[in-house]
Amino acid sequence: GSGDMLFLENGAYVTRLHGGFVSESEIEAVVNFIKSQKTNEIQHDITVEKTNVEKSSYDLGFSSNNVDTLYDKALTLVLEQQKVSTSFIQRYLQIGYNRAARIVEKMEEDGFISEPSHAGKRSVLKKNK
Repeated sequence: GSGDMLFLENGAYVTRLHGGFVSESEIEAVVNFIKSQKTNEIQHDITVEKTNVEKSSYDLGFSSNNVDTLYDKALTLVLEQQKVSTSFIQRYLQIGYNRAARIVEKMEEDGFISEPSHAGKRSVLKKNK
């Protein structure tokens, strides 16, 4: 009947649950009541204003001209090994995924490596700097 449902918990048996039936008209009445009680005024005392926070380039691993301080080391590694992937750079330089991904994107932008293929693989385009 109305309000019945079956619930399957991970790896368990199916359990029959029963909830109270609520008609469309009852739902509409509750929604209309709530709407009538609320106003659309913004409470400015709880809104958050954006602030300009300067990030230290030292903290992010970038030099003043927005180049990662490990870029040259990563590029040397890629050119010597003739293979490239974000996880490869992560492992050898012991850095996080996002930073390694930015380095790989910069190498692509500089023409040292290819765009990812349909399978996500990249190839090294140059033999040296």
